[in-house]
Amino acid sequence: MNQYVGWREHGEEHPEWKQTVVLRFEKEIKKFIHDHWVESSKTRLLFGSMNADVIWEDGDPGPKDMVLTKRNISTLDPNFIPFLDKHILSVFTSYMEEIRTEARAILKCIYASNDENTSYEARMAGTEHTDYQFENFGKHLIIQQELRDEVKAKFAVIEYTRQRELYVQNLVHWEEAHKTLATEPVRGSNNLYNWVGKFRIDAVNILIKANEKALTMMKAYEDTTGKEYALYGQKYKKLFLDQQAQQIARVKTNFEYMTAEILFFDNPGDEAEGSPITQRVLDPIIAHIVQAGVPVVSPPPTPEFAEEVGFAFQYY
Repeated sequence: MNQYVGWREHGEEHPEWKQTVVLRFEKEIKKFIHDHWVESSKTRLLFGSMNADVIWEDGDPGPKDMVLTKRNISTLDPNFIPFLDKHILSVFTSYMEEIRTEARAILKCIYASNDENTSYEARMAGTEHTDYQFENFGKHLIIQQELRDEVKAKFAVIEYTRQRELYVQNLVHWEEAHKTLATEPVRGSNNLYNWVGKFRIDAVNILIKANEKALTMMKAYEDTTGKEYALYGQKYKKLFLDQQAQQIARVKTNFEYMTAEILFFDNPGDEAEGSPITQRVLDPIIAHIVQAGVPVVSPPPTPEFAEEVGFAFQYY
């Protein structure tokens, strides 16, 4: 309670967040004091020798809005002060724990590195009563803004690169399952030779354009944040996208020879290489933050003749 009242008596400029929080507390505390004044003859007696203009904001006798000074607060019935302290502690505890929960959801969503996780956990540490106070709350608001800005800039890039890899993985699976497709007769005397060739060409062209789109989105993220696009601390362009592009150039249109180790999203948690591409990582509690960020774009389209050659999958 003392830190709250002390803040109100300072003449210096304060951050907007602190002004907002203080004004909220001010309204609540004045209501508590108003009710307490009505109920407590002891408090009314303790203020008996003080002038009304010192006690009340409009200078008239109460019970109205009390001027929140250290003197006035210290004159209240001492048995009432713990109630005010408990209320402020409860509100700050709730605020800060909500921020911590949101921060951890964002860190998971953006594939934060071990170092990033450790750093943020250290900045959010502390569960003692003394940890839930104005200045530490301010630090938590800084953390909240940092991570919100990050996920708003990064989530759309993550989704596009993830779904792009889902497209790549399904091309490889299709190739493995249809090695003899071009020689298999269908529809009487017709075969799929022309369809397969056209399908492969269109699939590669889509993949090349998807690479370019990924690079464009990654650059926009890096220009916005000043950070290199990385997942779990791994530089995605160098370790994955560039290598995928090189493999595409080598294998041409035969996707059988594209290897799983150049994919990130098949084993982001150190799962076995070639595991199914991971699902979207987005806790519902941060969905509204992501929606306010860079829009998620459509994944790579389906190649021509996909139905004819048996290429089908669903993005997720």
